[in-house]
Amino acid sequence: MRRSQLHSPDTPAEDDLEGLLATVRKAIGPEVSSRLAAAFDDLIQQNRESKERAAIADAVLVGTACGVIVFDGGGRAVRINAGTEAMAGSDLGGREIGEVLRLLNLRHPDGRPVGQHDSPAGRALRGEIVEGCRLDLTGRSGETVHALVSAFPVTKNGVRSGAVVIIQDVTEEVQAKTLLEGMFDALGDIVGIMTPDHTLIRYNRACYEMLGMTPEEVRGKKCYQIIGRESPCTICATETAVRTREPAMIERWFPELGMYLECRSTPVLSESGEVEFIIEHLHDVTEQKCAEEELRKSKEQLELLLRSARDLIYRIELVPTHRFSYVSPSATPLTGYTPEEMLADPGLGYAMVHPGDRSRLDAVCRGETPIEQPLMLRLVKKGGTIIWIELLNTPVYDPAGNLVAIEGIARDVTDRQRAREALERSEQRLATLLSNLQGMAYRCRNDPDWTMEFLSEGALDLTGYAPGEIIENRRVAYGDLIHPDDREMVWEEVQAGLSTHMPFQVIYRIITADRGERWVWEQGRGIFDTESRVVAIEGYITDITDRILAEQALAESEERYRSIFTTSHAVMLILDPETGDIVDANPAASVYYGYPHDVLTEMTITEINTLDKDAAYAEMQKARTGEKRHFAFRHRLADGEIRDVDVYSGIVVIHGKRFLHSIVHDVTDRRRVEDALRESEERFRSIFTESPIAIESYDADGKLVDINPAGLRMFGILDRDKIVGFNLFADPNLPEAERVRLERGETVHYTAEFDFEKVKGQNLYRTQKSGVRHLDVLITRTDHSGGNAPHGYLALVQDITDRVRAINRIEQNMEQFAILGDHVRQPLQVILGVSSLVDDPLTGKITAEVERINGYIKQLDQGWIESRKIREFLRRNEMI
Repeated sequence: MRRSQLHSPDTPAEDDLEGLLATVRKAIGPEVSSRLAAAFDDLIQQNRESKERAAIADAVLVGTACGVIVFDGGGRAVRINAGTEAMAGSDLGGREIGEVLRLLNLRHPDGRPVGQHDSPAGRALRGEIVEGCRLDLTGRSGETVHALVSAFPVTKNGVRSGAVVIIQDVTEEVQAKTLLEGMFDALGDIVGIMTPDHTLIRYNRACYEMLGMTPEEVRGKKCYQIIGRESPCTICATETAVRTREPAMIERWFPELGMYLECRSTPVLSESGEVEFIIEHLHDVTEQKCAEEELRKSKEQLELLLRSARDLIYRIELVPTHRFSYVSPSATPLTGYTPEEMLADPGLGYAMVHPGDRSRLDAVCRGETPIEQPLMLRLVKKGGTIIWIELLNTPVYDPAGNLVAIEGIARDVTDRQRAREALERSEQRLATLLSNLQGMAYRCRNDPDWTMEFLSEGALDLTGYAPGEIIENRRVAYGDLIHPDDREMVWEEVQAGLSTHMPFQVIYRIITADRGERWVWEQGRGIFDTESRVVAIEGYITDITDRILAEQALAESEERYRSIFTTSHAVMLILDPETGDIVDANPAASVYYGYPHDVLTEMTITEINTLDKDAAYAEMQKARTGEKRHFAFRHRLADGEIRDVDVYSGIVVIHGKRFLHSIVHDVTDRRRVEDALRESEERFRSIFTESPIAIESYDADGKLVDINPAGLRMFGILDRDKIVGFNLFADPNLPEAERVRLERGETVHYTAEFDFEKVKGQNLYRTQKSGVRHLDVLITRTDHSGGNAPHGYLALVQDITDRVRAINRIEQNMEQFAILGDHVRQPLQVILGVSSLVDDPLTGKITAEVERINGYIKQLDQGWIESRKIREFLRRNEMI
């Protein structure tokens, strides 16, 4: 900067002052000169100090990197340092404020130009101090320079004499701040700055977007307030960071936000070591936590699955030798061997495979069959039982690609295999059945051509075309075989059935290959997918030409029918199945219902039938389609009485229109009898259940149909279903003679021993009883009314073991008394004989005592005889 630019024109030079002082001294007296000299000395000293200050200011202006412009009181730039020239790229010295603003292109950050009045220089000239005003200007190379501008007024003797403007280039700081701001807001995690008391200064954009709040709404609030809380969290990372002055981290669930957050709080310390700010970093770990929870649940489920799975899960190591390294607990129920046994014996897995199936397993081991292919084998369980299993294997390779192990699942598919075999047999039977059908079974699409996907062999006889000629419309479409006059009707009938997901029936004509005409009856139903869309139609079509011709002949004999209709004593009605109207009624109907003919034929069947209209209409449709012909209804007579009726309905064609011909039979009395019979059966069932006597019911073949609880207890049976089907004639405890009598149709009544060991030995049924019991058995045959063949057998059984044992004990006692009599009688006879040989006065007395004792013995003998007679009577009458 030029020297002249750094001096104020108002400050005189020191040499000039001294010259002036010499001149003045010559012109004035000594006294005045002395006073002036003192004044000039002060002025010279002040001038010297002013020059020093100016030199210091010049040094500061030259050495500072900031731009400095000094304006005089008139707004003219009188001093400009090198920093300003480097920043502006043009000479600003001596220029007015407006010109300086134009050359600098000084503008606000939003692009608005800075006017002279509101410029920092203009404001300072008005006495205002301006500090840190952010403005932009255009630099030497035309680039935008971000500047921080300050301005201060200059006063001299209390009067504003100018202004100093300082321009600081902050371009790098602004760019760095912009970059940092962008990075700060671009962070996916939530980052915020707060004071130690939780007061928020700012957050990044992620937080505002998550909360749905603006920076203004957040600034100044406590961090816990913005999530709806009244106080800090019980466990708070910020509290910990403030207390320890160390970074802190916690993880916790925030129900207000519905997420898990990892909260990190880092303290920013002042020079004195106090916490000045807290930088908070919140990382959403909800997915991680959910994944961890799902993993935990998956592990638990896997462990539960392995413990409870019915399938055997295993791993076989192939290197260095074949052996099981894992076997699930389900090994025991599946194979009979425990996992420990299978792990301990490397060859056990192969040994369990049925010898006839080992070749298939060998083919897998040799690589002839892919390991991944399901393998069906028979397996011999530990007890010798043979089951079918399916192996689903997955190969395990090492990093080098070598097969080192096999992991798989073994599943018991015995039932499935049996079902498959049964299905094959069923399909064979179905094929045989279809080949013998007097008609054709089909599967077709729901299109106007009725494109056939399957036809049975009966198609040839019915249509004259082989199935292959009609399937996929190869030669002719089935829709073209339908008589042209019937095609629309057939389409509407089928669509009506499909719309209700109900079977449909339709009668129509077809044109055969030889151009003949046949009447056919078709019944089918739709096959629907999960969204109720028709994927196919399956059904059966048969030739009913003869029946239609017969119906036509019947229509032609309507007069004969009318004669029968009017003279019959049975109640008859002619109904319109579409409306339920009573089209006609015979005289018997008028008499039965109590309505004149003209009134009855103005009524609908729903006025007589007690069913509601929808139910009555549904039943009529069953009669119309032939699905059902016999119905049980309740009809209301004219006097209000309700009667039970059986109705038999069929189609009649009158003048080409189809009606229902219904014959009504009053069965009220029969129903009452049936109700009484039902009550009787209920009483019998009560007796059957509560009876203390065992009651057994067998069918005509002698197979057990039912047994009451007393019977289950008597024979020690816990599960009734386990004995149902037991054959009476196979019972080893049934005496042969009684068996023969039963087969002759006789009623048998006998008492016999029942040996439970025989039952167990022949494994007839499971019983809790053992040993021998005495039973009283009565078996009667139940016959069909009026028939000779048995309908079944009814057995009444009583356990008389205790009674038999009591009688046996009595018999044993009586026999012992008889033996005792014999033992006593012989010695008495000896005593009597000896006493008769001795002449002694006591002989008479001895003889009298012997006679008295003999009397007692004779009474015992008589009692034994009577008891034998009683026993023989009981046996004759089968009471023991």
